[in-house]
Amino acid sequence: MTAALAWGSLGCIYGDIGTSPLYVYSTIFASSEPSQADILGAISLIFWTLTLIVLVKYVGVVLLADDEGEGGTFSLYSLLCRKIGIRPHDVMFRGESRMMRHLGGTAVRAALRRNRAAQLGLWGMTMAATGMVLGDGVLTPAVSVMSAVSGLKEATDAVTQQTVVGVSIAVLVLLFSVQRCGTSKVSSTFAPIVALWLCSNAGVAIYNLALHGGGALAGLSPHHIPLFFARRGVEAWRMLGSVMLCVTGAEALYADLGHFTHRSVLASFSLFVYPCLVLTYVGQGAYLMSRPEDVTDTFWKCVPRPFFYPMLILATLASVVASQALITGCFSIISNAIKLGAFPKLSVLHTSEHVRGQVYVAEINWTLMLLCIGVVAGFQDTVALGLAYGLAVSSVFVLTTLLILVVMVAVWEVSLALVAPFALVFLVIELAFLSANLAKVPEGAWFSLAVSAGGIYVMTIWWVGSTRQRQPQQGQPRAAVGSGERSSQLWPLSRQPGIGLYYSETPVGLPHVLIHFLRNVQSVHDVSVFLTVRVVPLPHVQPVERLLVRQLAPFPNFYQVVARYGYMDRVDH
Repeated sequence: MTAALAWGSLGCIYGDIGTSPLYVYSTIFASSEPSQADILGAISLIFWTLTLIVLVKYVGVVLLADDEGEGGTFSLYSLLCRKIGIRPHDVMFRGESRMMRHLGGTAVRAALRRNRAAQLGLWGMTMAATGMVLGDGVLTPAVSVMSAVSGLKEATDAVTQQTVVGVSIAVLVLLFSVQRCGTSKVSSTFAPIVALWLCSNAGVAIYNLALHGGGALAGLSPHHIPLFFARRGVEAWRMLGSVMLCVTGAEALYADLGHFTHRSVLASFSLFVYPCLVLTYVGQGAYLMSRPEDVTDTFWKCVPRPFFYPMLILATLASVVASQALITGCFSIISNAIKLGAFPKLSVLHTSEHVRGQVYVAEINWTLMLLCIGVVAGFQDTVALGLAYGLAVSSVFVLTTLLILVVMVAVWEVSLALVAPFALVFLVIELAFLSANLAKVPEGAWFSLAVSAGGIYVMTIWWVGSTRQRQPQQGQPRAAVGSGERSSQLWPLSRQPGIGLYYSETPVGLPHVLIHFLRNVQSVHDVSVFLTVRVVPLPHVQPVERLLVRQLAPFPNFYQVVARYGYMDRVDH
């Protein structure tokens, strides 16, 4: 099972980060030809960024913070809520609030339970990170597909930019149309492409190291990083925005965790993807140290001529696959947001009986497609798209680090002696990347902020509205059931023949719709049933175990019913 999921993860998670070698070096040195010392500095920056952010932070730490197998920012937030005993996104009764405050645990947990502002801060960071992932989910398919189709211009001069735009839109429509097939089928189809792509890049790198020498391996030493900054100064800081392109897609490792497992992602990245990527960047560096004048087109220049067209075809296919990581990540994050009441209740389709986290959300799929088409038609150029790219990713990195620090202290109870160095290293690195990308806001990065703001706006409006709706629904029924004075006001009531069925969000007390109904009609059916639908973490629930029924005292013929469904069951009411 783990081996099969690890293989499938290649086609779903690593397309984005795996195609970064197409443009990283040419973007870093876009304004000037590098010296050999500069190339060693770039190799060092790329290697340590890959190692620290992806291997150490995401694979080594963040993936451990799953919420019942699910990943993504909302799962991280849900884990915090369950373990600490807080619920800032929902209404909490006074009795519940007092009970939560007196729960045991560390001083940090107790402080978070008492501090409503800190709780809302966690909720705000979660929504902000989710909005940024949605922004990334729009830009990644557009950038990846358009970069792939632009490779056709390398083959023939007959391909114009308008042709590139048209073909890119057609490919995007096809890509989003196959999402309905499910993660398992899509990833198993794409996995051989990504595997062949990474192996081919590693083979080209070995060829370049053998041809141009292994001097580029010296770039793996971190001492080249301060030397690079000493030589380049402010320009080196600006280049960080381009260096960060080598880890775009790393956020998908965690967002897509529910589609796979921690072990499968750990195995696929550590044993295959990471070695291939490091070898690829070192091999390109070896070529550049011999021919720095080719830096504007590093990837294609370092490919041996007989393999140019096969690599062009493979690069086109791999770049199309690169979109998959963020598409499936958006499905998972939106699904988790819906569970917590932070997003409108869209239809979430589970596509696998074996892996609960493999989901498809049709409305999100088609919305992303339309936005991607708009981005390609509007920007019409990979350079302009590249300027809009990166800010959302760096923002997600910072917000994820802040949330995982709270998990380390409040949930895992890690010593501050270990948490402090972790926070210092990663916040310094990621804030440096974020600041470099903020400089690109006037040049196009404003678009990712606009998409993210739109997503945050939708989530905030829905959360505020649903919270206000639940306040009377959760407050009044309890008073009606538990207070004799108010119960006597509603009883006795005139009876009408038949059965009254009322849907309720909570299996506790009377639903608000009934209270509103009684105030206006002052009559009830002979039998009143209050139905709550719950989806359990099993693929199917047997019909004999479907319903839980109890009589709702002190009212005769009032029944509370919980209908339980598996995530693969069809809810037909």
